[in-house]
Amino acid sequence: GEDGSGLGSGGASAGADAIAAPAGASVDGGGGAGCSGGMQEAQTWPHGVAAHRLACDGEYRMRLLDDLEELRAFIVQRYIDAKSSGSDLLTAALPESIQAVDVGSLRRMLEATEAASAALKGERLRQLLMLAGSQRFLERMTTALERKAGQEAKLLTAAKEVEARRNEAKLQLMALAPKVAELVGRTRLCKASVEQGLSVMLRRRVNVLGEFNNVISHTGL
Repeated sequence: GEDGSGLGSGGASAGADAIAAPAGASVDGGGGAGCSGGMQEAQTWPHGVAAHRLACDGEYRMRLLDDLEELRAFIVQRYIDAKSSGSDLLTAALPESIQAVDVGSLRRMLEATEAASAALKGERLRQLLMLAGSQRFLERMTTALERKAGQEAKLLTAAKEVEARRNEAKLQLMALAPKVAELVGRTRLCKASVEQGLSVMLRRRVNVLGEFNNVISHTGL
């Protein structure tokens, strides 16, 4: 966003609808949680009145989003001006407090502003507002989490069963190892006997070829 592309026009920015409805005004008639007690209740919130207004006042959130967009537009323009060739003349006409802000500081301000705007329009805040303002949504989320917890328990049980079967298979392979070793040994002796007999009959050295050579040579026994 350094070149100002994609700059919205105030409150018409994408995602604003997600924060417009006040959390206390439930969309399903269930009533909002913690948004009906006014200023006295706001004082009891962990982060005070500002957090209470952010959670319960949709108009306040829209104004805050508008302010962030306007601030972003100002910082973007100031950033472009600071990087332009005639920036010295433009900077001279600005108040000293603004002149002291360099390009690096403007970039950091822009990143912070965009991060705050993204958080305000993000899915996480939308879900938190729905949890605060909709009893039905809260119950639906609770049911979904309980269902997932049940699925997790089933998956853990299945994983334990798979592990038990794998251990059982290992034990079976270990029990079969002596028999396999004996079979491989006999196969090698048989192969050597056949090669010796054929070599005598044909009066030349004979090597028996075939896939079973791979078996008896790669068993490690």
